Amino acid sequence: MMTLWVSSFVILMIILAFTYVYRHSLKTIQLVNPDGQVNLKGQFSWNSYYSAGIRISTEGTYVLTVQVLEGKIRLSHNSYNPDGGTWLAPPADGQQAHYDLTPGNHKLNFTNRKHYGQLNQILLVNVRFRGNAVLEYHLEPAVI
Repeated sequence: MMTLWVSSFVILMIILAFTYVYRHSLKTIQLVNPDGQVNLKGQFSWNSYYSAGIRISTEGTYVLTVQVLEGKIRLSHNSYNPDGGTWLAPPADGQQAHYDLTPGNHKLNFTNRKHYGQLNQILLVNVRFRGNAVLEYHLEPAVI
């Protein structure tokens, strides 16, 4: 009887763990416009977005202007890593991979390149567990 209870408990914990991972894997909103405002909920908020990914469809040098209106944002600039199929490798050419953005205006220059055939990704994450983060962004090609 005890073995059945332990087995049921273990199965329940595995199901809950997979549900948690699946739910959090869907919490990135894709930003396709070159500018806009984003409200990112806290990471422990239920059924809401706490990160935003900016997909840039072409290679080149860009300027990203971010105005953090509320909260704190971590911006990650990552390259594709074929070992696991994730965007966790640092960007090429010694570019900075992470920026911590506090309320105020921030202007970031970066180069978007292909790494193993995949373009880099920009991810904006609300680092707070419960509080909101609100930001406005504008993305444009850099004038060289």
